[in-house]
Amino acid sequence: MQNITLTFTPAQLNLINKALMLAPYGEVAPVVSDINAQIQAQFDKRQDEDEKANGAAQPKDGKNG
Repeated sequence: MQNITLTFTPAQLNLINKALMLAPYGEVAPVVSDINAQIQAQFDKRQDEDEKANGAAQPKDGKNG
Protein backbone atom coordinates (compact mmCIF):
# COMPACT_ATOMS: atom_id res chain seq x y z
CA MET A 1 0.00 0.00 0.00
CA GLN A 2 1.27 3.47 -0.87
CA ASN A 3 1.76 5.92 2.02
CA ILE A 4 0.43 9.46 1.92
CA THR A 5 1.92 12.17 4.13
CA LEU A 6 -0.48 14.70 5.64
CA THR A 7 0.17 17.53 8.08
CA PHE A 8 -2.24 18.37 10.91
CA THR A 9 -2.22 20.73 13.86
CA PRO A 10 -2.66 19.21 17.32
CA ALA A 11 -6.22 20.58 17.37
CA GLN A 12 -7.00 18.86 14.07
CA LEU A 13 -5.55 15.58 15.35
CA ASN A 14 -7.73 15.84 18.45
CA LEU A 15 -10.79 16.29 16.25
CA ILE A 16 -9.83 13.29 14.13
CA ASN A 17 -9.32 11.27 17.31
CA LYS A 18 -12.78 12.24 18.60
CA ALA A 19 -14.35 11.21 15.30
CA LEU A 20 -12.54 7.88 15.29
CA MET A 21 -13.69 7.21 18.86
CA LEU A 22 -17.28 7.21 17.57
CA ALA A 23 -16.56 4.41 15.10
CA PRO A 24 -16.57 0.70 16.02
CA TYR A 25 -13.32 -0.18 17.84
CA GLY A 26 -12.52 -3.16 15.65
CA GLU A 27 -12.58 -1.02 12.53
CA VAL A 28 -10.52 1.92 13.75
CA ALA A 29 -8.10 0.42 16.29
CA PRO A 30 -5.36 -0.29 13.72
CA VAL A 31 -5.64 3.24 12.31
CA VAL A 32 -5.57 4.86 15.76
CA SER A 33 -2.57 2.72 16.71
CA ASP A 34 -0.70 3.73 13.56
CA ILE A 35 -1.50 7.43 14.06
CA ASN A 36 -0.31 7.23 17.68
CA ALA A 37 2.93 5.51 16.63
CA GLN A 38 3.61 8.25 14.09
CA ILE A 39 2.89 10.98 16.64
CA GLN A 40 5.24 9.33 19.14
CA ALA A 41 7.96 9.06 16.50
CA GLN A 42 7.61 12.77 15.75
CA PHE A 43 7.83 13.68 19.45
CA ASP A 44 10.88 11.43 19.89
CA LYS A 45 12.57 12.97 16.86
CA ARG A 46 11.85 16.51 18.05
CA GLN A 47 13.12 15.67 21.55
CA ASP A 48 16.34 14.19 20.13
CA GLU A 49 16.86 17.30 18.00
CA ASP A 50 16.24 19.57 21.01
CA GLU A 51 18.67 17.57 23.15
CA LYS A 52 21.35 17.78 20.46
CA ALA A 53 20.82 21.53 20.08
CA ASN A 54 20.90 22.10 23.84
CA GLY A 55 23.78 19.68 24.35
CA ALA A 56 25.99 21.72 22.04
CA ALA A 57 25.64 24.68 24.43
CA GLN A 58 26.33 22.62 27.56
CA PRO A 59 29.85 21.91 28.88
CA LYS A 60 30.97 18.31 28.34
CA ASP A 61 30.86 17.56 32.08
CA GLY A 62 27.21 18.70 32.18
CA LYS A 63 27.91 21.31 34.86
CA ASN A 64 26.78 24.88 34.53
CA GLY A 65 29.60 26.40 36.52
